[in-house]
Amino acid sequence: MEREAEVVELAVRRVLDSDELNGWEIRTRDLGGVASTADVGDAVVRAAVAYAEGLNVEDAGAVPALLAARPAERRGMTLCEKIIAHHAIGLAAPGDVQPGDMVCVGVDWTIASELTWKGMDKTYSAMGRPGVNRNDRFWLAIDHTADPRIMDQAKPRELVSTSEAFAEEASLVDFYRPNYTILHTEFYRERAQPGQLVIGADSHTCSAGAVGALSIGMGAADVVMPLVTGETWLQVPETVEIRFVGAPPFGIGGKDIILDVLRQLKRNTVAFERAVEYTGPGLKYMSCDARFACANMATEFGGIAGVFEADEITAAYVAKRKSPTYKKHSLYFRADADAQYAESHIIDLSQVDSLVALHPSPDNVVHVDEVQMDLDGCFI
Repeated sequence: MEREAEVVELAVRRVLDSDELNGWEIRTRDLGGVASTADVGDAVVRAAVAYAEGLNVEDAGAVPALLAARPAERRGMTLCEKIIAHHAIGLAAPGDVQPGDMVCVGVDWTIASELTWKGMDKTYSAMGRPGVNRNDRFWLAIDHTADPRIMDQAKPRELVSTSEAFAEEASLVDFYRPNYTILHTEFYRERAQPGQLVIGADSHTCSAGAVGALSIGMGAADVVMPLVTGETWLQVPETVEIRFVGAPPFGIGGKDIILDVLRQLKRNTVAFERAVEYTGPGLKYMSCDARFACANMATEFGGIAGVFEADEITAAYVAKRKSPTYKKHSLYFRADADAQYAESHIIDLSQVDSLVALHPSPDNVVHVDEVQMDLDGCFI
């Protein structure tokens, strides 16, 4: 009954929380509201039903088996290949994959913004609006056009209303209204877990690789398939390893590190159309937020994903989350010692300095002392 109790707790929180916390703010007079006890009870039931729908789908599905040991005949695999193999449906023995293979996989999460949902909604309608596989595993956040200066204009209002209507239609658990969150940061901080497979309708879906998830951005129409069926097809990509060694100087953060990677290796070169794995002893000096900056910019690097090898730092980060639901499905895969990388490059963190990228390209990187310019604004 632990999961059911958690559903009730989440439902009560959703009903009572303020709009600022993405809640419904339905409260009785003793809690500062105007609703009756019956109104609150009905709202809790409605919220609980939405949460329970996802659990019903989870109970009906088959959980991929974990291997206690590597089969003797299986090839050495990278971290990304192991995540794909674990999610593969009907994979023949010995259970390995290699670059170029076409594999049907089960998907843990799909994600989108109001900007990309508009295109997805057209495909969804063309399919006859068939319903979603799991209403608790689609992360839809309004953040790309949520600028108060333009919210009186027809286009952004249409984008928002289309997302709101779908969230109501599908009883989405994770729908976030304007000015609450940024799509990728909140998802990585509170939802994505190590070893999961995420498909998103945004090129920076790769950001969730900060916590060891294989997270891939696709076209809007492509993302509708796993949203509806829970499955999709992937061509196993080649993997390039970026191995961090050394300790960064004081004050050097994740953005400096990924800019140094781009400075040395350039964009759309070694990472182009490949998965990027960040490994090495230097990881112990990088917080999850520093890793987020690197995973996020796998896109600018040219990769389809940027995945960090999850470790004790990842586990401690995930353990602090608010909801138990988003802590207990982590799988800590590691690349085999004989994994076959397309390329491997070493970045010495002790040599990284404070860097900035200049127009027109993210690999046009210089030391911050070389830049003399006034700031018109700053986003924090």
